[in-house]
Amino acid sequence: MRFGHLGFCTMAAAAALALGSVSLARDNAAQPPAPAAQQPPPPPAITDPLVREVLATNPTAPEDLVVAIRTLINLKHAAVARPYAKALLDAPMDDEAMFKLVQKLGSSPLMQMAAARDVQPEGRDAARKILEGAERYATDPNRLAGLIEQLKDPAERVRERAIGQLRYGGAAAASALLGVLADAARAPEHRTAQQALVELESNATGPLLGALQSDDAALKVHAAAVLAALEVRDAIPWLLGPAHSEQGADETRRAASAAIARLVGRSPSREEAIALLRQFALKYYRGGRPGLADSTGQVLIWDWDAEKKQSVQRLMPAEDAGWLYAYRLSRDLYALAPEDAAARRMYLASLLQFESYRQGLDKPLPEGPGGVREAAAALGGAAVLDVMGDSMAAGRIPAATACARLLADLGSADLLYERGETAAIVRAAQHPDRRLRFAALETIIKWDPKKPYAGSADVAASLAFLAASNGKLQAVLVDTLPGSSSRLAGFLAELDYDPKVVGTGRDLVKQAIASPDVGLVIVDARLAGVGADQIVQQLRTDSRTAAVPIAFLRDVDYPEAAERLARRHAPAIVLSRPSTTDEMKFQLDLLLREVGRQYVSLAERQ
Repeated sequence: MRFGHLGFCTMAAAAALALGSVSLARDNAAQPPAPAAQQPPPPPAITDPLVREVLATNPTAPEDLVVAIRTLINLKHAAVARPYAKALLDAPMDDEAMFKLVQKLGSSPLMQMAAARDVQPEGRDAARKILEGAERYATDPNRLAGLIEQLKDPAERVRERAIGQLRYGGAAAASALLGVLADAARAPEHRTAQQALVELESNATGPLLGALQSDDAALKVHAAAVLAALEVRDAIPWLLGPAHSEQGADETRRAASAAIARLVGRSPSREEAIALLRQFALKYYRGGRPGLADSTGQVLIWDWDAEKKQSVQRLMPAEDAGWLYAYRLSRDLYALAPEDAAARRMYLASLLQFESYRQGLDKPLPEGPGGVREAAAALGGAAVLDVMGDSMAAGRIPAATACARLLADLGSADLLYERGETAAIVRAAQHPDRRLRFAALETIIKWDPKKPYAGSADVAASLAFLAASNGKLQAVLVDTLPGSSSRLAGFLAELDYDPKVVGTGRDLVKQAIASPDVGLVIVDARLAGVGADQIVQQLRTDSRTAAVPIAFLRDVDYPEAAERLARRHAPAIVLSRPSTTDEMKFQLDLLLREVGRQYVSLAERQ
């Protein structure tokens, strides 16, 4: 155990524990139940002399128990070790004792104990308890602060011991040391803290990258120097902007340039930095994601908390993290190339896309100085309209919607006539995405144009369409199985839909495009005549229904038909005919999860 691996082991242990639990459940499920009257056979006699020797030691101390359990597992007698696992779980230990136990034996025997089927659940619970306790002790803020104080000791032996103990604190220790560097009053300690960060090696990388997002010029200087000393090439994208920024401090420019030169051999010219930043920003702007996402689609990124003056880890959806990286890199790019229209579009679009996701698609953009509204206002209404059109064409709908909302205050009716063609905001007024359409219509109404403009008739039609709402979420369905449609309609009514049952595919299209309240379409995959595929193509090519979620009823004789349709016409699912309302709700929830954040709830529609 070294370099703060306690934190890593705790996370790895959680995964192992989960896998062990699944394996145990699977193994148990595979065993047929014993007859009620049959007694379990007595345990076999222990004949292995090595096993008998382990049992003869009668271990009671936590360290001896862990060693005994590991030995018995290795000797293929894990079941015999289960009482020892229970004794270990019940043993009184404080966090320091658990830390010292892991420090001495390492995490491997605990992981082994957590994964061995025959010592569960005690083995898994004991391993988790010890690893979590050790982690708490290793990362305790008071302990870390005391160790950092020891770095000032004149005795080299004391300082070396303190650094050795800080390694066990991992990223938490690195964040604490960065807190020292962020405190100007502790300037005499800065050199020692910087050297300690180098000693933490890879555990310092994340916190140091987070520190590069700080507005503290002096802190950036320290972070750049340590990252260069650690040869962290991942820092290069975040150093290019500071190395050439005309707004930054001279010391920051010099430190960033020196760090890049140490990492790659020389510092790039301004033109080279612009080209590299464009490349890095486009990676995320085109869908790249930082790091590997977990099973829920979340990633951990390092950021700087200005209030706490420390690097922190933030868990966010991988898509959001990608937009955050795209925004920050394109912001640096735009600062170096302010006349570059493509850089400006990338900067504002990624900022709006990220802020829309961060706030929630149904929430207004944040107010206040230095925020997104101020950034958009600095560019002007024409630039925002340009970004809106580009975002619509590229499918960045949250960014386009944010532009439509911003233009209510940043633009005027003059933007409807500037180019002699249909303005982007007019096209948005017929867009399939309901939020974008509504935001565009609100802005045009606020502008109150006094004369016709390209697409004005379409705007009037969109207004009339939305005005026809009765505030009730509708579901339109066609089902060829006798008696099934009325049962499905009953389930939908219980789920607060207003069900509309039709007899043909043509009637389904007619009903779906007639009402702005349609939030669900259910289509029998066995439709004859004008088939289900053609019907859905009509829905998907009409702006009023293009984004409506669709469920294809499965035919038990030809299930592949519904599967094929669902793949072709997303967002869609295959719907097995439910027998209860709960079954219907479960399947429709799967569909809404596929739609994701683009789904507009009944409350938001109203």
